[in-house]
Amino acid sequence: MKELKEILKAYEQAKQLGVPTVLATIVQLEGSSYRRPGARMLVLEDGKMIGAISGGCLEGDALKKALLSFSEKKSRLVTYDTSDEDDISVGVQLGC
Repeated sequence: MKELKEILKAYEQAKQLGVPTVLATIVQLEGSSYRRPGARMLVLEDGKMIGAISGGCLEGDALKKALLSFSEKKSRLVTYDTSDEDDISVGVQLGC
């Protein structure tokens, strides 16, 4: 619950300052994961991240996708397949 409070506080501060934000949220998963559906990460336009959507292995790519959302001004649904340790489809070998 502490993480959610931090996200809400950061969002309110960003909103007051007119700083755009993106909220990354796990909406569905299959198999095991460090975080469950509903896990969130707030991204500020300057790249600051509050919260987490994984054990650390997806945040970098999620940040890149969030920054694209700022420039394109549209939402996106991203699918990660971390079941294959040799899969480099997200640009790095995740293994998580």
